[in-house]
Amino acid sequence: MHATHALGLSPLHPSTLLTITPHTRDASASLGPSQHTSSQSMLPSLRRLTSIHLCTAKLPLAPAAIASPFGLLNQTPSRHLSSSIPVMSAPYQVIATKDAPSAIGPYSQAVVHNGVAYLSGCIPLDPASMQIVQGGVEEQTIQVLKNLEAVLKASTKGGKENALKCTVFLKDMGDFAKVNQIYENFFAPYKPARSAVEVARLPKDVLVEIEAIAAVSA
Repeated sequence: MHATHALGLSPLHPSTLLTITPHTRDASASLGPSQHTSSQSMLPSLRRLTSIHLCTAKLPLAPAAIASPFGLLNQTPSRHLSSSIPVMSAPYQVIATKDAPSAIGPYSQAVVHNGVAYLSGCIPLDPASMQIVQGGVEEQTIQVLKNLEAVLKASTKGGKENALKCTVFLKDMGDFAKVNQIYENFFAPYKPARSAVEVARLPKDVLVEIEAIAAVSA
């Protein structure tokens, strides 16, 4: 009988070696005469056994069941596992148009998901030169709305009429009346939902930025 069966252990994997470390004192010395005789008939080769070390050789392993507090678990060798990380595709459509300024950071001009377009904030960059337009808040607002309309057309198959909600960021709330008049003329006769907030600073130190959420035309 295999030693592992005699000891009540589970059968070892073929790649597992049984190493027996002898103690400095014979285990039979502590037994009486009758006990000594019976012990000699039981596993004579293991009388001096005091510890068993299971050493796993560096050999290819096949999938095997291993013991755990939760029962038997399947063990899959690491050599069967792929080290590559799967590339996950985004659950939305990325929109990019040359009619609006290209992104100046790790973002998209807009993304579309479930029939809704989410437009990043537009600032008064000229799409051709990628420079801030000359002038004050009025000129900047006009350029912002031009850029916004270009992205609306690219992302919604429509235009400004598809806008659902706009958020206007102002460097100075004192410019609100000027921006509001240009904004109203641009969207008329449509009146999407809107918020307007003053912020401490905007990208490239512009005076106005507008972002939007829009419905995609069927």
